[in-house]
Parts: sequence; structure tokens; C-alpha cells
Amino acid sequence: MLSQACLIVAHDPWFIQLLRIYSEEIGLRVLQAYDGQDVLPVVHRESPVVILMEEDLPGKIKTLDLLRALREDPVSKALPVLVFSWRNQVYRQDYLPYAATFLEAPITFEVLVAAVREAGVQVAVEKHSAECPDQTRDSGDVPDPLSHEDEVA
Repeated sequence: MLSQACLIVAHDPWFIQLLRIYSEEIGLRVLQAYDGQDVLPVVHRESPVVILMEEDLPGKIKTLDLLRALREDPVSKALPVLVFSWRNQVYRQDYLPYAATFLEAPITFEVLVAAVREAGVQVAVEKHSAECPDQTRDSGDVPDPLSHEDEVA
């Protein structure tokens, strides 16, 4: 059983699935939240070792506000947060005081592994399968990313 957990905070189903595949391949148990309101309760309940967060979150709490709240909370104050964005680097300066790093999507497996390790999380990497959700979504091997069966929050 995987002991360390990561929390994926995103709303794009294919991006979530990609992060899920990558995270599981490096030995992380995956938790998920779809918007900012769910993050702190999941962090308090599940104690993830890293948060993988999409920049454009839906809902009342926006990404920058959530990052500030995570840094003010004693439980999550030191928790590394990796922010992913499809935009260019213009917004990077806004997030860097609160996030461990800011990554431009799409990302590769190697980029995620390097960023997670740089954030101080020990991960096990054997061999990347090089499969992408788009290549496997009809194979039956990859769960439907639109399914919310294992949603935590």
C-alpha cells in the first residue's frame, strides 16, 4: 500500500488523470480536490506530502488566495505546492512567494519527478511506462477521468 500521499487540485479531467498516472508511478497515493474550498479539510484529514495544483481553479476560492491560506495554516505552512499553468510565465512572480515551484503545462513525467524531488519529497522511480491518458483511455486499463469514484473531498 502506498503510504505517502499527494493532493491533486484541478478540474481538467485529462490533466487530473495524467497527474494521477505520474503520481502513482512514483509511489504516491493520490487524493483529489476539485476546487479550493476542499483543500484545507483534505490536508488536515489526510496529511499529503505535496500538493499538485492547477492554476485556474473553479469555485469561490482562487489559487492565489488558497496558496496564502495554506501558508497561514499551521498544518500546511511547510507543505510544498507545485502550481501548474497553461499560461506563460507572466503570473509566476505572483505565486512564487507561496508555491514551491510554478510549472508550465503540459508537463512530462521527468519534469514532475524533478519538481517533486526538488520540493523535498522522496519518491521511488523505477521505470516510466510512457503511457498517456489519451493513448489509453479506450483500453480499459485507465479509469475514466470523469468518474469521481475515488474522490476524497
